[in-house]
Amino acid sequence: FDLYRELNHPADKHGGPSNFNVTSLAWNNITLDQFFWYKRGYIIEQDLVSGQESLKGSDPGQEMDEENQRIMLAISDNDEKKIIRREVEKKRRTKMSALGSSLRSSLPLELIKGKRSASDQIGVAVNYIQSLKQNISALQVKRDSLNQMIQTETKQDHSGEVVKSVNINLIPGGVEISICSGFEEGSSLSELMEILLQEGCDVVTSVSNHANGRVFHTINSQVEDMTRLDVAKLQHKLDHAILLPRTTIQFAFVHLNFCLSLIFLFLYPNAPVFNLTYIVER
Repeated sequence: FDLYRELNHPADKHGGPSNFNVTSLAWNNITLDQFFWYKRGYIIEQDLVSGQESLKGSDPGQEMDEENQRIMLAISDNDEKKIIRREVEKKRRTKMSALGSSLRSSLPLELIKGKRSASDQIGVAVNYIQSLKQNISALQVKRDSLNQMIQTETKQDHSGEVVKSVNINLIPGGVEISICSGFEEGSSLSELMEILLQEGCDVVTSVSNHANGRVFHTINSQVEDMTRLDVAKLQHKLDHAILLPRTTIQFAFVHLNFCLSLIFLFLYPNAPVFNLTYIVER
């Protein structure tokens, strides 16, 4: 029926010949393929009547196959490109999401509170990084200043300053005294131990370590009744005994020795001069 309709309506959208007459054809010799190529102008009417196909170019079946292959290849290439682009975009979005999560986890919660868009979070991150840079610069300046102070104190330690710090740490059943000095001073340690005994602390161990031109002393002591131990009073005594520079005391005795020497020389020109500085050092 379709073939009959197409044959009796030759002037259709396919653009076939308009003078085609179904009565001039031998029905046994026409096929759907022949009719298809005839409607598209590849086969002329005389060839259909005689049962022979005369092409206006190359083999229409072969050309159709090649055209279909080109169309399929083009469609396949386009689909493959779309798939590749889709995968690339998916990976990009996944990576951006992971980076955004990492960025949010690195920022303080109070800074990103109420800011959901990525642009706002990036702006907060930029400002936060700038503030961190400023803090780092300030800390570097402070570090350099402290290093300079340490170097100055180290030089002073070698020139006569004895003790730079005394720390008291409470331990189970007693106290631990940590001392940092420029050089080992036996008299200072003995004074410390006397103060500890006066305050009810029994010295158990005393360890000294040398590092970077300094001497670190650690004294462990036991206390029978920790409730009776006045840590503030003990700290005050230790500071007064250790942190007070001996050079100040020596200067006072030297000045006293000088004054007494003048007095004795004035009163007793032939009397020997007392060397009080030597007595203090002994």
